[in-house]
Amino acid sequence: MSDEIRFTVGELAEAAGVTVRTVRYYVAEGLLPDPTVEGRYAMYGQDHLNRIGLIQKLRLARVPLASIRDQLKSLTAEDVEELLSRAASAAYERRRALVQAPVAEADADRVSAEYVARLLDIAERGTDISPPPARRAGESQTERSSELRGDVQAAETWERIPLAEGLELHVRLPLSPESRGRLDRLVAEARALLPPG
Repeated sequence: MSDEIRFTVGELAEAAGVTVRTVRYYVAEGLLPDPTVEGRYAMYGQDHLNRIGLIQKLRLARVPLASIRDQLKSLTAEDVEELLSRAASAAYERRRALVQAPVAEADADRVSAEYVARLLDIAERGTDISPPPARRAGESQTERSSELRGDVQAAETWERIPLAEGLELHVRLPLSPESRGRLDRLVAEARALLPPG
């Protein structure tokens, strides 16, 4: 972690929008790697922040923490960063174009990354989750990805917005740019009034 951004536990919690207790819990449960120790301080890096972001998105999809832990074990820091980038890019495109975007194709050898990407997309839309179908003999990655996209595109599009612990706002998409602006202001005000989770 010599050249990357470093955070104390408090700084990481603030940057991720969670509590210090949550960060420590995620480390204890194996959802986050152990921090490095520098002097008297435990230091966290960008990978920790990214993994918390991915955990939050998967929790929106109601994925149990044990399943999240199992999925995260097989993902590298680069995998996590790519999945978050794809999720953010897909969400931006859906909002910009006001249409549903297809699930991005995953590397054929990265079934775990494909599954997590599908969960992220489902979390954005608020639909049910089921494990990806097993790859059939002779099936190409394009055929498999088309099958996964078909499942997701048939769903109604909803966005879940966490406001506080145990409280979230559900919004049906698409929204006009004017409505998106109003919603963003409403969410900011609600979060300012509610106790942190």
